[in-house]
Amino acid sequence: MVASRQSMRLNGGLTTDMLGACSAWRPFALLGTAVSSRFGAVAGLIPCPCGDHGGNMPRSGRAGRVLWLRDTETMSWRLKIVGCAILIAGAFTLGLSHALASGPELRQTTVRFTIVKRTAQRVVAGRGLERIVLKKGQRFLVRRGLGRYVVISITKRYVYLRRAPVAAATVNLKDFGAKGDGVADDTAAVRKALAAAVDRTLHVPVGVYVIKARLAVPANVAVKGSGDASWLKGPLAVGSKDHFQAITIGRDGYSCYVGSASDVTFTNVRFVGGGGNYKETWPYMDSHVLTIGVGGSASKILFERCRIERNAGSENSSKSLHLDNVFVSSCTEVNFNSCWFAGSPRFTVEIWDDSFNGSRSINFRDSVFEATECAAVDYSTFNGGYSTISGCTFKGNGAGSNPKWPDDITIEKGASHIAVTDCTFWRGRDCAVAGASSYNIVRNNLIDATLDSGIVHNWVPYISLSGDNNEVTGNTVISTGPQLEAVVVNGYYNRVTGNTVTGGTIVVTGVGNTVSPNAVN
Repeated sequence: MVASRQSMRLNGGLTTDMLGACSAWRPFALLGTAVSSRFGAVAGLIPCPCGDHGGNMPRSGRAGRVLWLRDTETMSWRLKIVGCAILIAGAFTLGLSHALASGPELRQTTVRFTIVKRTAQRVVAGRGLERIVLKKGQRFLVRRGLGRYVVISITKRYVYLRRAPVAAATVNLKDFGAKGDGVADDTAAVRKALAAAVDRTLHVPVGVYVIKARLAVPANVAVKGSGDASWLKGPLAVGSKDHFQAITIGRDGYSCYVGSASDVTFTNVRFVGGGGNYKETWPYMDSHVLTIGVGGSASKILFERCRIERNAGSENSSKSLHLDNVFVSSCTEVNFNSCWFAGSPRFTVEIWDDSFNGSRSINFRDSVFEATECAAVDYSTFNGGYSTISGCTFKGNGAGSNPKWPDDITIEKGASHIAVTDCTFWRGRDCAVAGASSYNIVRNNLIDATLDSGIVHNWVPYISLSGDNNEVTGNTVISTGPQLEAVVVNGYYNRVTGNTVTGGTIVVTGVGNTVSPNAVN
């Protein structure tokens, strides 16, 4: 059987023993056939390049597939050269095919699109049912589901794309030349690093990185430090879908600005700064530590376990320098969860709008407000409000030598639908909750004047509401005076029930109000 197969002739003399069994010979077995039919038979044995058959095989026929050529005594030098060339080409082709199969080239395969329309500003090209549009000068293209592509070339008829290599998920700020020594100007290095971190994470090692000009953070950037000791010491303007974690932001004389941005998160971030001129730096309003929404419309901004330090500036007697810790305007869905607020020379948080569509859903949950000079939270927004303050602790208002507008929570006329629930209030100079509007809720709070903030309470009640359809229920008020009235509600259709007051009284005036039952000791 073996002899009969060895004696088979292919195209004038080429024979094979079980052709095709050895994968190494498959790419060029036909090349040997073509040569033998052109130049005649070649004496001897051509060894199998895969090495699986122990090198040259005897003519008697060992199992395996080896290319055989018949003996001849006349073999031209020309045929020798051609045979060597075939072997070299075959080996090269075989090695290249293995490299292509395992290397990155297949992952960066060039894709060709045929140009169907061309103008001075753009090119439209197609490939099957797919269409792409390239603007003038565009070098990158993102194809949905396929990733990011580089524009290799644009010819008269075709556009050639190649898939871009996958970038590292994290970039390091120091790789861009930042020193982080608190002295060198790292502005340019931080700018380059932020630009390179789009759709990636910028790691900020421990250090103080001085930024001397406000930097706009591109959208879709995550900035992650190693805690408070990773400090971007300068003003930033935050973009949409940016995320900041475990870092300190800001410097004296400037604010951190969140303008027309959405879907932004700050986690374990420490904010410092403020004290600049609010008029000359609009919309950034560098008088504040943190400015949100001014000059734009911010939405879906989340602060988790953040620290907002005291404003670095010094207020005048009329509080006209606007040195708030946080200033909010034209915003929706801004949430502060488990945050800590230092006391402020003015408002700790001022929510202010002079337009018809005021800020809404500016919420505080499980946060701590240190004693402050003015109100801790002031809702001064027309047709705004619709917010919740829940589970927070307020450690006093009217602190310092120049207190003004001192209430823990002030709901000014124009704001409404504010719910204050499950909070704890220490003794302050004026009211714990004061409101001049309607549809507000003050429920299940503890107002305890024996919780000593070092502030002497004034001749005012602890809860004072003037408006309609308000609810004051389930609160516990422990008053130490000097005013006898601890809870005062005036207006129409208010509900004042289930409250317990020690050391004071409840006074309700108006029409259609529900006043009992309450416990007054």
